Amino acid sequence: MRNKKGITLIALTIYVIVFSIIIGIITTITSYFYNNVINFDETTKSYAEINKFNMYFLQDIKEEGVNITNFLEDENKEKIGITLYNSKSYETNIYKFENNAIYRNGNLICKNINSLKFKIDQNNKNIINIYIETQGAIIQNRTMIYTLKS
Repeated sequence: MRNKKGITLIALTIYVIVFSIIIGIITTITSYFYNNVINFDETTKSYAEINKFNMYFLQDIKEEGVNITNFLEDENKEKIGITLYNSKSYETNIYKFENNAIYRNGNLICKNINSLKFKIDQNNKNIINIYIETQGAIIQNRTMIYTLKS
């Protein structure tokens, strides 16, 4: 009579195959989850940099009496900076893109920026279009439209 207390080689092979499939599925799910967390973190950082610029720029242009006095251009004639002058408070604010960062009056406000371009609407000179591209694993492109108060 045979001893029935043990497992056969076929049963052991089936257990190993099933266990390998389960480990493979868990590894794949974990990898996707980890990559999504990294992408979410990069996206959040990019939006935070854009929002910092947006906060400063909105604060400067929402007041009455603000005019554009000058654009700073790069070697390709792209407008990479802008000078805003407030005729009521006599305050000048200069926004400039250099060294992958945005500066306001010489102070760093945003980093990890690939490009910043300003454009004035041809039909309405009080409308400013701004294009920002951020660095990182996920590149964020954003075009924002601002209107100066007359």
